[in-house]
Amino acid sequence: MKKYNLLLLTPKNFAKTTQLIKEEANNVFIITHAFIENVILKIGKKIKITSVIDGVETDLTKTDYVFAKIDSHRMERAYPIINAFSLLGIPTNYPPETITIVHDKFLTNMLLAKNNIATPKTILANKETINLIGKKIKFPIMLKLKHGSGGKGVMYIEDIKTLNSVVSSLESLKQTMLIQEFVKNKGEDIRIIVCCDEIIGSMKRVIKEKGATRSNLKNSKNIGEKYEPTMDLKRIAFKCAKLINADVCGVDIIEDVNRQYYCIELNINPGIVGLTKATELNIAKRIIDKIYLKIEDYKKHLL
Repeated sequence: MKKYNLLLLTPKNFAKTTQLIKEEANNVFIITHAFIENVILKIGKKIKITSVIDGVETDLTKTDYVFAKIDSHRMERAYPIINAFSLLGIPTNYPPETITIVHDKFLTNMLLAKNNIATPKTILANKETINLIGKKIKFPIMLKLKHGSGGKGVMYIEDIKTLNSVVSSLESLKQTMLIQEFVKNKGEDIRIIVCCDEIIGSMKRVIKEKGATRSNLKNSKNIGEKYEPTMDLKRIAFKCAKLINADVCGVDIIEDVNRQYYCIELNINPGIVGLTKATELNIAKRIIDKIYLKIEDYKKHLL
C-alpha cells in the first residue's frame, strides 16, 4: 500500500475526535499536522502556504490531500487558506464555500429549504423584528446563535417576555440570533455520518435529563444508541452531504410527533467519540479508509 502525504489542519486545541483520526491516519499516511493559527499564507508570483513546525518553516503544499477541521471561531481565517489549496489544485475535505455555509445556521437552513429538505421554520431576529412579529410568534420556540456550534447558544424560550429579555442581552453582546419553531418530538434525535458517499455510522441520541428539550451528547445525561436509519433518512443524509460537497458530513435529524423528519444541523467536523461508543465500530478507521480510497481514485484520474 502506497503511503500518501496527508495534511491535517486543525486548531491548536483540538478535540478527541481529531486525535482518533490522527492515530488511524498514521497507519496509512505520511502526516503533517499544522495548526490553523500558525499557517502563513503568502501571495506573490506564486501562492505559498507554510507553517513553522518544530522550529522549521514547512511547505504545506507538498501534500496529496488536506484534511481540515475548521470550527466557527476560525472560519474567517481558514477560508482564504482552504481557498488557496483549491486554487493550487490540492484536494480538500470540503471547499471554502462550505465553511461559510455550515458555520452559519441561517445559510444552512436556506440551503436545505431551497432543496426541499424539511427544516424548522426560522426567522433572522433582532429587537426590531421581535417588536414587529412578537404577537404572532407561537411559543415555545428555540432561540439560536447564528454562528453557534456544539449545542452552545441554543435556548428554549416559553414566552414573549423571556424572549425580549434574552434578545436584549444578546444584542448588547453583538450576537446575531435565529428564532426557530420548536418541533415537538420524543426527546431524541438521529445522527448520521456520511463519508465519501457512504454512511459509516449512525445513532439515536436520547435525552435522559428531566426537562431537557434537545439532544446533545456533550451533555453527559444524554446517551447514544446504535440505530439503523430508514431509507428515507439515508436519502436525506446523502442529499445533505452532496449539497455541501463535504467528504465527511454529520447530519442531525429529528422526527416530530407526526413522524415528519426535520434536518436540524449539518456538521463538517462531526464528533465521533459518542458514535464510536454507541456503534462499537472504529469510525475513525472507516473515515481514513474512505479518504485513502478517494485519494487513490483522484490520482488515477490524473494519469
